[in-house]
Amino acid sequence: MKHSFTLLSALLLAPLAVLRAGEFQAAAIGDWSGERTVCRPIPLGDVKLGGFLGAHVDANNRASIPAGLKSAIPAAFEARGRGEPPPAVCRRLATDTDLYKWLEGACYAISYDPSLGELAGAVERYADLLARLQEKDGYLGTRLSPARPFDDKVWHDLYCAGHFIEAAVAHHKATGRRTLLDAACRLADFYAHAKEAGHPYFRDVGSREHPEIEPALVRLYRATGERRYLDFASAVTQMSRLGPTLADVRAGGGGSRHAVRLCYLLTGSAELFIETGDRDFERPLRSLWDEIVSTRMYPTGGIGYNETIPTVAFDLPQCLEGNPNRDIAETCASVSLMMFSWRMHAITGESRYFDAIETILYNHYLGAVSSDHLGIFYYNPLRRVGDLAGRTDHGGNPVHRTVLPNLHSTSCCFPNSWRFFGQLPEYVFSANRDGVLVNLFTDAVARHRLPDSTAVRIEMQTRYPHEGTVTVRVIPDKPSRFCLGLRVPAWCDTAEVAVAGGPRSQAKPGSYHQIDRTWQAGDKVVLDMPMRPEPIFGQPQSAASRGQVAFRRGPIVYCLERQDAAGIDPARAVVLLDRDNPSKAISAKFRPELGFYVLTVRAYERSAPASSPAETLPKVSSGAVKEVSFVPFYFRANREPDTRWVTFLPHVASP
Repeated sequence: MKHSFTLLSALLLAPLAVLRAGEFQAAAIGDWSGERTVCRPIPLGDVKLGGFLGAHVDANNRASIPAGLKSAIPAAFEARGRGEPPPAVCRRLATDTDLYKWLEGACYAISYDPSLGELAGAVERYADLLARLQEKDGYLGTRLSPARPFDDKVWHDLYCAGHFIEAAVAHHKATGRRTLLDAACRLADFYAHAKEAGHPYFRDVGSREHPEIEPALVRLYRATGERRYLDFASAVTQMSRLGPTLADVRAGGGGSRHAVRLCYLLTGSAELFIETGDRDFERPLRSLWDEIVSTRMYPTGGIGYNETIPTVAFDLPQCLEGNPNRDIAETCASVSLMMFSWRMHAITGESRYFDAIETILYNHYLGAVSSDHLGIFYYNPLRRVGDLAGRTDHGGNPVHRTVLPNLHSTSCCFPNSWRFFGQLPEYVFSANRDGVLVNLFTDAVARHRLPDSTAVRIEMQTRYPHEGTVTVRVIPDKPSRFCLGLRVPAWCDTAEVAVAGGPRSQAKPGSYHQIDRTWQAGDKVVLDMPMRPEPIFGQPQSAASRGQVAFRRGPIVYCLERQDAAGIDPARAVVLLDRDNPSKAISAKFRPELGFYVLTVRAYERSAPASSPAETLPKVSSGAVKEVSFVPFYFRANREPDTRWVTFLPHVASP
């Protein structure tokens, strides 16, 4: 994957696509009821992104999604269409969902960018194929015989159905056709009738099934207006158990706290509260989110190890030694947590949910995908050092992303990236009864109709996440009063805002800075968030990082990769920090050929790896000290096929 960042660099220089003319669009994903949501997204069709995030969305939609069809992902359904059994390459867990998620992501892509005509044609071909392969009783799938459509060994039947339903809703919104929407209704009815008939599969669904059908059924209800799908979603969700703490959770995978399953279930519960108002669905959400984010999340935004959220708070190993094929911070877990956090933001309007989304997105999640979006990691350990013989990344290379058309032995990560990046434009702006919120920063153009029917255009320019200045221009059709809210991230020490050329005023980090005024066409707001490199000291409650330090600049977390370590073995590196002012020892320099800032600190190599993270380190002579460079965690493993990296390092006071 050497030099794969050049495609991204070219896209960063591309001009913003022009917003389509015509009527304002409906939300493709966040089409929630307004009764119990504080804010709702500005839809895909009314937003165009450029800059850093826009380049990633374009790489996803124009390169990665089409490349997915050259993999084995569509092979099972194509074989069924020819009247043949699925080939051996399709014997992967929940294989059917891979194509469903591809289809969902592709539908978001063509909703966002109507110029993707070839992709739109592929969408229709696979939509028609899936509809044609559906059984008369509503069953659809390639994994099981239609004569025996329930698998009580794998327990992914409803999970597969949920992803098909989400794809069908996305297809209906993108095209207006009911081909897949009607098929989704038949499939949902197939499972609902089985439950009503007392099928034994539903006795253990709450403790064994992989959640996903819950949010899907709510979306199907919104698309069709059929209450039975909302009732079915409620019934399935209530088969699991959510309490105020993680210790109270019993959901999926034998009742464990499987990270993806739990966050999908929480997403479904949030959706059910939004549509039903039932406080039983809403009651545990805030406390569980708080517990996950404040005590179970890595600085990069990853969660879980061995795919499970640990029982003990701050149990955060930097890598997993015990299982050579698994590790920490599953890629799909980050998708599920961002999905859940987005719904919590809709319910509350609180900026902290986007603080978490931002941390996950710029570090863990962009660290999973290669810069060109053609490669992906299944896990995202903070530390990869030493002899990696026998270790894999869920069947893939542990330090080199699996590159399309190749897939992991369970291939959920690529399809999840396709659908997440496809919907990312709806995360950037939200609308509420007072006006517009800016949640994420990138070059962007959005249009929105205010409650008084005034049309307003919002233009944003920035070099975020590498520079902290964001310029927003407001262009209403006529002078109009409303509130513009700019999220001031919690990572900021200070922030200042200047409105329409006026004096600068302080903005409070960790909140929305609300500007309520009568806006004239062309009024400009400048948000300035100084970005200084700073240390992140390991939490004392975490044995794995106690006595160690990582580095951050703005929202970006950094790591030391072997090729930047000046000949020092990353596994033995020790950094030197000023005792009284640790930030003083860190310098930042922009590298235009890379497109980001590199951090430099002084370090030396100890004679042997640490026996424990908190061991006492020997003093070092100044002659052994070298300058080493840290790159963003998201950028690691993009230059060489064989690499090593560390994120947390032991530290000593400068001599």
